[in-house]
Amino acid sequence: KFIVEFAGIDIIMLGRGLLVDPFLPGIIKGYDKPDNESKKLSIKNFVDDLYYEYRKKTNNSLSVLNVLKELWWYLAHSFENPHKVFKVIKKTKSFEEYEDAIKEVFDTFDWVGEKADLFRHARISK
Repeated sequence: KFIVEFAGIDIIMLGRGLLVDPFLPGIIKGYDKPDNESKKLSIKNFVDDLYYEYRKKTNNSLSVLNVLKELWWYLAHSFENPHKVFKVIKKTKSFEEYEDAIKEVFDTFDWVGEKADLFRHARISK
């Protein structure tokens, strides 16, 4: 729709949309979409890897939690009930609490991905 409406533009910046749904580039390119459970597992693996790599890089500094909470503000919108998802993550103050929160999010909430409503009020204007 964007390409048809704005034919002269050949580059699109995804920005926050990519943080909300990391599968967005594949959706835009028309690739086959994995089911939501597969997407959820991929995101879980990504979040876990990122968490442990940040911990290694910072010598287990708790500042890692603040960095990951920034990502989760967006990523939470890819789950049902994003406000509850982010609340679970936001209140963590230790690595153990964060790990428990991540487990709770992935065990409790369904992935909604591209159906996330974070930008539902956004309008493209010429």
